[in-house]
Amino acid sequence: MVAEAGHHGSGGEATAVDPAATDRVLTVARTAGLTGPVEITPPEDTRSAWTVTQVDNTWPVRFAIGWALPLFGLMLLAFLAIDLAVAAWTSRRGGQRLPDVPVAADLALRALLLRRALPTRSGSVAGLAKP
Repeated sequence: MVAEAGHHGSGGEATAVDPAATDRVLTVARTAGLTGPVEITPPEDTRSAWTVTQVDNTWPVRFAIGWALPLFGLMLLAFLAIDLAVAAWTSRRGGQRLPDVPVAADLALRALLLRRALPTRSGSVAGLAKP
């Protein structure tokens, strides 16, 4: 016996997701520069896009072309909306409160300098010699 939709907390049937489509979405996300662990969400309907969200919330956030630093104390988690019909990303955002993910070369340089400066200041690079 099939229960009617809406009774006892049951909803509509889940649609099957094509594993090949998921692989294509992941390929587009990696090409766009998203690295590390990601969460892939299929579209809710035919007018929606796939979404790929970076779920690695360690600091600094990893990108293929460098590192992005938190701005104003906010973690930059990358988010992509992907249209599989054209095999390209249609929207790119960083976190809930920032308009765009700044993935520029100068952020990568700042991150590199910061990653070198903090261990140097704490003395873990030069051993016992501390400033």
